[in-house]
Amino acid sequence: MNSNKITFLFLLFFVCALGQQKITVDAIYNGEFRAKGMDELQSLKNTNQYTVLNFDQQTRSLQIDLFDFASLKKVSTLIDTKDYPKLSSGIDSYSFSSDEKSILIANNSNQIYRHSFTADYFLYNLESKELTKILEQVQEPTFSPDGKKIAYAKENNLLFMILPLKLAVRLLPMEEKTPLLTELRIGFMKKNLLL
Repeated sequence: MNSNKITFLFLLFFVCALGQQKITVDAIYNGEFRAKGMDELQSLKNTNQYTVLNFDQQTRSLQIDLFDFASLKKVSTLIDTKDYPKLSSGIDSYSFSSDEKSILIANNSNQIYRHSFTADYFLYNLESKELTKILEQVQEPTFSPDGKKIAYAKENNLLFMILPLKLAVRLLPMEEKTPLLTELRIGFMKKNLLL
């Protein structure tokens, strides 16, 4: 019985000693020990697929990649920042229109208070691969159900933009500029006015 324990401990020690790898400064800084995770995972409504915001270490660019739920394999790359100089500072977040033909991409985010932030927003058409900057330093842009309008807040005003015309229409002026009231009014706008 004791010989079995000694043999087991010897094998355990031998396996642990062989399993160790050398840690170098280069390995730490090139991401070898970085945790694997999924940023900005979004399930698509119209297909059995999902998207993830990935960082490509070789090209040092961000990509929105499309994966299949059944196989968990990458299907395609929807957009890569290396192909669009306008997105050189990266992709902070993104959202799809209801028909999933357009992506609203946040870039150059500036935090205001807790979860509130302003950002520049680009509209990316998946069919034509066209990227257009449509909003500068706005809060909480959201597609309407038909995908033809985007509601957002800017400088204490609630607005919506009619996409084909890029026409902005003001809905409600905000009298006070406090983060809590701004968040409450944005929530009201999303639930009641356009969506």
